[in-house]
Amino acid sequence: MGVFILSCSSRAGNFGVVTKAGSNVGKFKVGDRVGVGVIVNSCKLCENCKHDLENYCPKMVFTCNNMNLDGMKTYGGYSDNLVVVDYRYVLRFPDNLPLDSRAPFLCGITMYSPMKYYGMTEPGKHLGVAGLGGLGYVAVRLGKAFGLKVTVISSSPKK
Repeated sequence: MGVFILSCSSRAGNFGVVTKAGSNVGKFKVGDRVGVGVIVNSCKLCENCKHDLENYCPKMVFTCNNMNLDGMKTYGGYSDNLVVVDYRYVLRFPDNLPLDSRAPFLCGITMYSPMKYYGMTEPGKHLGVAGLGGLGYVAVRLGKAFGLKVTVISSSPKK
Protein backbone atom coordinates (compact mmCIF):
# COMPACT_ATOMS: atom_id res chain seq x y z
CA MET A 1 0.00 0.00 0.00
CA GLY A 2 1.48 3.34 -1.03
CA VAL A 3 1.19 6.75 0.56
CA PHE A 4 -1.25 9.11 -1.10
CA ILE A 5 -2.23 12.74 -0.62
CA LEU A 6 -5.85 13.56 0.12
CA SER A 7 -7.50 16.57 -1.43
CA CYS A 8 -7.86 18.48 1.82
CA SER A 9 -6.31 21.41 3.56
CA SER A 10 -5.03 21.69 7.10
CA ARG A 11 -7.75 23.74 8.69
CA ALA A 12 -9.62 23.79 11.94
CA GLY A 13 -13.00 22.31 12.53
CA ASN A 14 -12.66 18.60 13.28
CA PHE A 15 -14.98 17.37 16.01
CA GLY A 16 -15.81 14.08 17.60
CA VAL A 17 -15.97 12.01 20.74
CA VAL A 18 -13.02 10.63 22.71
CA THR A 19 -12.95 6.84 22.31
CA LYS A 20 -9.65 6.19 24.10
CA ALA A 21 -7.28 8.27 26.22
CA GLY A 22 -3.74 7.43 27.26
CA SER A 23 -2.91 6.75 30.90
CA ASN A 24 -1.12 10.10 31.26
CA VAL A 25 -4.07 12.10 29.94
CA GLY A 26 -6.03 13.40 32.90
CA LYS A 27 -7.77 16.21 31.06
CA PHE A 28 -10.02 14.05 28.89
CA LYS A 29 -11.99 10.86 29.30
CA VAL A 30 -13.86 8.48 27.03
CA GLY A 31 -17.12 10.06 25.92
CA ASP A 32 -15.93 13.69 26.04
CA ARG A 33 -17.06 15.76 23.03
CA VAL A 34 -14.00 17.50 21.63
CA GLY A 35 -12.61 19.55 18.78
CA VAL A 36 -9.17 19.64 17.17
CA GLY A 37 -7.63 22.57 15.34
CA VAL A 38 -5.02 22.67 12.62
CA ILE A 39 -2.24 21.03 14.68
CA VAL A 40 -2.36 17.53 16.20
CA ASN A 41 1.22 17.21 17.45
CA SER A 42 4.65 18.84 17.79
CA CYS A 43 8.01 17.91 19.28
CA LYS A 44 7.31 19.89 22.49
CA LEU A 45 11.09 20.23 22.99
CA CYS A 46 12.32 22.91 20.58
CA GLU A 47 12.51 26.61 21.50
CA ASN A 48 9.34 27.34 19.52
CA CYS A 49 7.35 24.73 21.45
CA LYS A 50 8.77 25.92 24.77
CA HIS A 51 7.45 29.42 23.99
CA ASP A 52 3.95 28.30 22.87
CA LEU A 53 4.83 28.80 19.21
CA GLU A 54 4.13 25.24 18.09
CA ASN A 55 3.05 26.46 14.66
CA TYR A 56 6.77 27.17 14.02
CA CYS A 57 7.98 23.80 15.32
CA PRO A 58 10.03 22.04 12.61
CA LYS A 59 8.27 18.79 13.60
CA MET A 60 4.77 20.27 13.83
CA VAL A 61 2.09 17.89 12.53
CA PHE A 62 -0.95 19.20 10.66
CA THR A 63 -4.37 17.63 11.12
CA CYS A 64 -4.38 16.44 7.50
CA ASN A 65 -1.74 15.22 5.02
CA ASN A 66 1.18 14.86 7.44
CA MET A 67 3.01 12.03 9.11
CA ASN A 68 2.49 12.01 12.86
CA LEU A 69 5.48 11.50 15.15
CA ASP A 70 4.49 7.83 15.52
CA GLY A 71 4.76 7.35 11.74
CA MET A 72 1.00 7.25 11.10
CA LYS A 73 -0.48 9.46 8.37
CA THR A 74 -2.96 12.13 9.46
CA TYR A 75 -6.29 12.22 7.65
CA GLY A 76 -8.05 14.97 9.61
CA GLY A 77 -11.82 15.15 9.26
CA TYR A 78 -11.68 12.59 6.45
CA SER A 79 -10.95 9.84 8.97
CA ASP A 80 -13.77 7.34 9.30
CA ASN A 81 -13.44 6.86 13.01
CA LEU A 82 -10.02 7.63 14.48
CA VAL A 83 -7.71 10.62 14.76
CA VAL A 84 -4.74 10.37 17.13
CA VAL A 85 -4.06 13.75 18.72
CA ASP A 86 -1.76 14.93 21.50
CA TYR A 87 -4.06 16.11 24.29
CA ARG A 88 -2.46 19.58 24.23
CA TYR A 89 -4.24 20.26 20.93
CA VAL A 90 -7.71 19.11 21.96
CA LEU A 91 -10.53 21.32 23.23
CA ARG A 92 -13.54 20.06 25.18
CA PHE A 93 -16.98 21.31 24.14
CA PRO A 94 -20.22 21.24 26.15
CA ASP A 95 -22.36 18.15 25.62
CA ASN A 96 -25.42 20.27 24.85
CA LEU A 97 -23.76 21.93 21.83
CA PRO A 98 -24.58 19.85 18.71
CA LEU A 99 -21.53 18.63 16.75
CA ASP A 100 -22.68 20.41 13.58
CA SER A 101 -22.81 23.78 15.41
CA ARG A 102 -19.19 23.76 16.57
CA ALA A 103 -17.22 24.58 13.41
CA PRO A 104 -17.20 28.38 13.82
CA PHE A 105 -15.62 28.09 17.25
CA LEU A 106 -12.30 26.78 15.96
CA CYS A 107 -12.08 28.91 12.82
CA GLY A 108 -13.29 32.04 14.59
CA ILE A 109 -9.80 32.88 15.87
CA THR A 110 -8.68 33.24 12.24
CA MET A 111 -10.91 36.29 11.99
CA TYR A 112 -10.85 37.50 15.60
CA SER A 113 -7.06 37.71 15.92
CA PRO A 114 -6.45 40.20 13.06
CA MET A 115 -9.57 42.18 13.99
CA LYS A 116 -8.23 42.56 17.54
CA TYR A 117 -4.69 43.31 16.33
CA TYR A 118 -5.86 46.08 13.98
CA GLY A 119 -8.31 47.60 16.46
CA MET A 120 -11.43 46.44 14.65
CA THR A 121 -13.28 45.83 17.90
CA GLU A 122 -14.40 49.42 18.49
CA PRO A 123 -18.03 50.28 17.62
CA GLY A 124 -18.61 52.53 14.62
CA LYS A 125 -15.58 51.47 12.56
CA HIS A 126 -16.07 50.11 9.03
CA LEU A 127 -15.20 46.51 8.16
CA GLY A 128 -14.95 45.20 4.61
CA VAL A 129 -15.27 41.44 4.19
CA ALA A 130 -14.12 39.90 0.90
CA GLY A 131 -16.26 36.82 0.30
CA LEU A 132 -19.04 35.32 2.36
CA GLY A 133 -17.83 31.78 2.83
CA GLY A 134 -17.21 30.19 6.22
CA LEU A 135 -14.61 32.67 7.44
CA GLY A 136 -16.39 35.62 5.86
CA TYR A 137 -19.54 34.67 7.72
CA VAL A 138 -17.61 34.54 11.00
CA ALA A 139 -16.08 37.97 10.23
CA VAL A 140 -19.55 39.44 9.63
CA ARG A 141 -20.87 37.97 12.88
CA LEU A 142 -17.87 39.23 14.87
CA GLY A 143 -18.07 42.65 13.21
CA LYS A 144 -21.75 42.99 14.08
CA ALA A 145 -21.06 41.83 17.65
CA PHE A 146 -18.39 44.56 17.97
CA GLY A 147 -20.79 47.19 16.61
CA LEU A 148 -18.91 47.69 13.33
CA LYS A 149 -20.45 48.85 10.06
CA VAL A 150 -19.95 45.76 7.88
CA THR A 151 -19.81 45.64 4.08
CA VAL A 152 -19.51 42.31 2.26
CA ILE A 153 -17.83 42.19 -1.16
CA SER A 154 -18.83 39.09 -3.11
CA SER A 155 -19.00 37.89 -6.70
CA SER A 156 -22.19 36.00 -5.86
CA PRO A 157 -25.41 38.06 -5.84
CA LYS A 158 -27.03 35.31 -3.73
CA LYS A 159 -24.70 36.02 -0.84
